[in-house]
Amino acid sequence: MRWWIAALSLVCCLMPWRASLAHYHIDHVTDEDARAVLDERVSGGMVQRMCYNPRHFIRQATGQILGYGSDTKISLAQIEIAVEAELARLRAKEMRWLLEADLDSNLIISADERDVLVHAASALMRDRLFRLHQLADTDGDASVSLAELQFYAARKAEEILTPEARAGLRAVTAFDLNDDGWTALNEVMRSVDLLCGAV
Repeated sequence: MRWWIAALSLVCCLMPWRASLAHYHIDHVTDEDARAVLDERVSGGMVQRMCYNPRHFIRQATGQILGYGSDTKISLAQIEIAVEAELARLRAKEMRWLLEADLDSNLIISADERDVLVHAASALMRDRLFRLHQLADTDGDASVSLAELQFYAARKAEEILTPEARAGLRAVTAFDLNDDGWTALNEVMRSVDLLCGAV
């Protein structure tokens, strides 16, 4: 029993060393090496967008890393989860518009239900809601089934989250300066400093 307690104590004592060694690894990537990695991976357009408002870029990267990553870093697999989460958010947003008209909760939005929603909407929203119902009604029967709504919402989410937008979400991987498969907040901040100057 004593050997187990001793082993556990040793592991607990070494935990801070592990974290400091990981931090040590990024600190020992020279500015020249980091700059070479960034020059190879980061396009001029991305540098321009990032340096236009570096604080905004850091805020977005921080939200992505802390929201979907582990601790203060994120892997490519976790970034893919962030992309899927954004698609899910967009699908839900598109579905919400018509589901608000589902007065009888049967997940079918009839023309009569649509008309109630359109009538209650502001003048600016009326045309949009009518067009949305028309676009989602793929079989032309004047009602939108759940399957039609899901199909419409998925298609609309794919239109909104373009391949360029997805590439933008994945762009944080370019700042993995030590090539360990994880992009850490300190790597993003160091990259911004190297590319844009001190923020």
